Amino acid sequence: MKNLLVILLEDNALDAELNEVELQQHLTEYLCTFHWVKNKKDFLTLLEEVSPDLVLSDYNIPSYTGLEALRDFKLKFPNTPFLFVTGTQQEEVAANAIKEGAWDYVVKDRLTRLTMAVQNALRLRKEQLKNIEIQEAVIKNELRFRTLFNSASDAIFILKDLIILDCNVAAEKIYGYPREELLAQNPITLSPSVQPSGQSTSEAAKEKFNLALEGSPQFFEWRHKKSDGTLFDCEVSLNRMELGGEIFIQGIVRDITDRKQTMVSLADREKRFRNLVEQSPLAVIEWDTQLNVLEWNEAAENIFGYTRDEAIGRSAFGLVLKPELNVHIKNLLHQLVNQEGGVRSTNENITKQGTTITCEWYNRPLTNEDGQTVGIVAMVEDITDKLKAEKALKESELKFRQIIQSSPMGIYVYEVNDKNQLVLIDTNAAADALTEINNTKLIGLTIEEAFPGLQGTDIPKHYLNAALNGTPWYSENIQYHDGKVNGAFEVYAFQAGSKRVAIMFLNVTERRQIEAAIKNKNEELTKINTELDRFVYSASHDLRAPIASLLGLVEVARLETDLKEVNKLLDMQKRSLVKLDSFIHDIVSYSRNNRLDLEIEAIDFNSLIEGIFEQLHFMDQLAQLKRKISIAPHLNFSTDRKRISVILTNLISNAIKYADEQKPNPFIEVRIEKDVNDGVVISVSDNGEGIGSDQLPKIFDMFYRATLRSTGSGIGLYIVHEIIQKLNGSIQVESEKGEGSNFVVRLPNLSAEIEKELDIPEAVNSQAHRHQPNTQ
Repeated sequence: MKNLLVILLEDNALDAELNEVELQQHLTEYLCTFHWVKNKKDFLTLLEEVSPDLVLSDYNIPSYTGLEALRDFKLKFPNTPFLFVTGTQQEEVAANAIKEGAWDYVVKDRLTRLTMAVQNALRLRKEQLKNIEIQEAVIKNELRFRTLFNSASDAIFILKDLIILDCNVAAEKIYGYPREELLAQNPITLSPSVQPSGQSTSEAAKEKFNLALEGSPQFFEWRHKKSDGTLFDCEVSLNRMELGGEIFIQGIVRDITDRKQTMVSLADREKRFRNLVEQSPLAVIEWDTQLNVLEWNEAAENIFGYTRDEAIGRSAFGLVLKPELNVHIKNLLHQLVNQEGGVRSTNENITKQGTTITCEWYNRPLTNEDGQTVGIVAMVEDITDKLKAEKALKESELKFRQIIQSSPMGIYVYEVNDKNQLVLIDTNAAADALTEINNTKLIGLTIEEAFPGLQGTDIPKHYLNAALNGTPWYSENIQYHDGKVNGAFEVYAFQAGSKRVAIMFLNVTERRQIEAAIKNKNEELTKINTELDRFVYSASHDLRAPIASLLGLVEVARLETDLKEVNKLLDMQKRSLVKLDSFIHDIVSYSRNNRLDLEIEAIDFNSLIEGIFEQLHFMDQLAQLKRKISIAPHLNFSTDRKRISVILTNLISNAIKYADEQKPNPFIEVRIEKDVNDGVVISVSDNGEGIGSDQLPKIFDMFYRATLRSTGSGIGLYIVHEIIQKLNGSIQVESEKGEGSNFVVRLPNLSAEIEKELDIPEAVNSQAHRHQPNTQ
């Protein structure tokens, strides 16, 4: 059962109830829902809230007439039935209501007619909607017919079920309505309710329309009405025609007002018609019922090569028809003479020169006053060149299709629909490979539906501009991620036909990654070169200084005879050699970190730290420091032993070197604790001199010395930082001038698999694994 939403515009509650009861009792095929309103305000408010299927309105409502309600309603719902149910019985009132667009007019004291009126209105609405939908399909490809159609001086209508599907320019001029208002109208609404003969317009029109549908052409005089209400006389012909398997009525209306008023002579009419025929771009040929030529215009001469004098009186058979078409043409002739069809045909014809051409024929029987066929008029167009062009276009499209499918680049082809949206119509196998999805499932979707990630970007605008204006567009790096398609793409967009755009693309994700890796590698090499320049400069200075000092001490020792003074000089030489050895050790550590691969092994922190303190026993301050060493038990930790030894040696030696011996309890503390994911946290803290906040950001720079007491090379902490990065770890430092420092190193547990992962080129590895230390 279908739902039906009905609005009752009625100020009388009893009348509204009677209307509702009448429909509920007799309109049994619908489930009716009623909304009763009794004034203009409620009516207009309701129209904003619901979409009715039907409106029943009284003709007179206080402060709001039915015609005003009808006009307001048509602005919002022009194709929805609006019926008057009123006590007013004046014919003029009913006529005005129909003129304004009411679908029917029911008098309240004949309420039994209401159900039938509603059923007719709903049926008519359904048919109107259907006919509107097929309107474009029926006439879409009739461009050649439309040329003649719109050049005619008579109004021409194409009708189906007494509904106007199409009309020509002359119809607009004759009736004074724009084409949009004529379409979907019942032609009865373009006439007064009664014809001069006294016959009802509605009844007479339906009778003649039905006779034409049965195949009996109708030709009669009629009175019509212009948009300003002016009445005029005209001749109307109705002919049955079949297009695309459907039956239509062709109505031709000629305004004969001037003829009746001025009695224009037949000769003048003939002259005007002759001019029209001669000026027609189509060949116009008049035949008798045996297909002998009666008339032959200039366009016919141009197409077939025969002059008018050569063609007049000759039979079509042997003139323009191929012998093998004789049976087919005789069948068409029989249909035309009997007014049963044969309106349109496409044939191969021959010219005077013997050339075969293809022509489109539009035929129509000519009848006398008794409706008998006395001849045939044909309009002919040579479509040979058009067919060749269509064939060439198909071949071109086939080649284009082959190019699409064989291209190594991904290709999408979009077409602009009537809503100015890009709709995917084609794709290729390469697109599937590059996006890793089945793109054929997206065909028929708009670009936003197929690829939601493009919404809110300018990319669809560029594609649309290419499709409509032929403006190509290129982007070398579109980053696209929507869950289905992911990566970086290089995209080319160019026009590929009328309202079409082809998108060619490559997935350049891997290439961009390689380019990024190369860029990072270059940056790293630049950094290395810069550091190397600084290193050479500083190294030459720090290596030569101890050597120069030693040379000076040797010369002084040669001159000294006191053994005690010689021993002092030897001690000074020893300190210079220790400094030189320390610097050489730092250089070796720096070189190894950058040159050697990781050697992963289990770390015994107890023996490692003990060995470091033994190695640093010569440092003078060590004896005054209290050592605090805490190592978490059961550590199962693997990393590069040589590199972690360098880290601890540098951090512990710095804590010893910068100890504050004036404090009552100077100490150095080393803690090894377990971190998440089996890593370790190494803390080296002291209560020594500490580092100022202005110096903290620089302590990991190469050759930076924080204090005047700094006697080392200045690359120790730089090497520590570089090694920690190599081991995928991080380092943090907390320090306050005069209070001491705390260095915290976090290192992951490196397994054999991680070692393999670390073989990735350093430029990529640095992006994926390195952590910058927090020195703030």
